[in-house]
Amino acid sequence: MYTHVASTIASNLNRLWKNDWDIDSIIVSGGGSIPLAEFLISSVEGNVIPIPKSIDARFNNVRGYCKFGHYQWGKDKTIPSRQAPAA
Repeated sequence: MYTHVASTIASNLNRLWKNDWDIDSIIVSGGGSIPLAEFLISSVEGNVIPIPKSIDARFNNVRGYCKFGHYQWGKDKTIPSRQAPAA
């Protein structure tokens, strides 16, 4: 199954990003990324960076979007603080 999925993803990446010089590397992230990355590395024309096997990759995408939101809109502007109110 991973071979088929990786082949489909790789052919789309290679076709869509063929002339895009802004992309230096592809970071494979998320729940099934660790086993899938092993199949993508040999199929994608470019640098594929897998998440280390020692990291729980299931929430990487959510954490990344949260970090981007903090960067884009500022942590204190949109996310309520979890600190206890001052006495």
